[in-house]
Amino acid sequence: MKDLLYKAAAGINRVRGSRGSINLLMYHEVLPAARAIEAWTVVREEEFAKQVKFLKEHFTVIALDDALSLHASGNPLREDFMVVTFDDGYAGNYEVVFPIVQAYQFPVTVYVATRGCQGNGNYWFNDVIESLQAPKEYRVDLSAFTGKQYRVSRHAKGECKWDHIQGLLQDLKKLPRADLEPAVESLLAQADAPPERVLRHLTPAQVKEMSRSPLVTIGAHTHCHSLLPSLSRDQIGATVSQCRELLENWTSAAVEHFAYPNGDYDNEAIEVIQGLGFRSCVTTKAKPWTNEPVFEIPRTGVGRYDSVSKLAYQLYSH
Repeated sequence: MKDLLYKAAAGINRVRGSRGSINLLMYHEVLPAARAIEAWTVVREEEFAKQVKFLKEHFTVIALDDALSLHASGNPLREDFMVVTFDDGYAGNYEVVFPIVQAYQFPVTVYVATRGCQGNGNYWFNDVIESLQAPKEYRVDLSAFTGKQYRVSRHAKGECKWDHIQGLLQDLKKLPRADLEPAVESLLAQADAPPERVLRHLTPAQVKEMSRSPLVTIGAHTHCHSLLPSLSRDQIGATVSQCRELLENWTSAAVEHFAYPNGDYDNEAIEVIQGLGFRSCVTTKAKPWTNEPVFEIPRTGVGRYDSVSKLAYQLYSH
């Protein structure tokens, strides 16, 4: 039975009538409940299936290219459209999401950061997340880097535990590039190495297979998942170009769309990516797509702790 928030959100949709919209959602990873660690970026498979059903009932789910055409036309919208996207290029996008995409016949865009696909180690933020998952007390001293000490309580569970981890991640993201690696090494030495890797990445073969489906658009997300404002113009061009070149080699198809890692960008990043010939870029600004240019398209993030009701409320309260 749908709860009150879900019903209220559906009611708002009916009241809106002909006020159409274009919306984009941002997911990261989807895993079965038994493997879904405490991380906002990891949605449980059963919850994702419920969300897909909700989206199919209340929106016209379209491909990114179709959304670009609708937006460029300038014509009034008579219905609510939805574009579903995934960032980073996690293995669950193939193992879990791709079968659901085929079963429900709805299009998705997968933005892939290519270094992980080459088997060259995990990204630092995944290492941090996985190292803090055990049901124990964590005390991490990073005062030499962030000026802080951090505690993750043994009693913290669910979203509360994620709040502790996220606060640490946010501080690490603010560090200069030269300080980030030693800070992460210090943290990992003080925490627990995970018994097995949960956050794995797509292989080139999986990217290729997904790209052959008319339901999947492959987009670029840099090679090393670097935060673009921290890079020089030449470095931005290099990491974006390397990512696109690898993806085009794997898929034998043009890669024309880009997602800013962590949603971070500035005018220089826009200029470089536009100069490389991309057709669109997506951000993490949570709102429907109205007047924003195609290199600053907003998206609403969806995570592990967002139920169908919460998602509905987010979408219809804008």
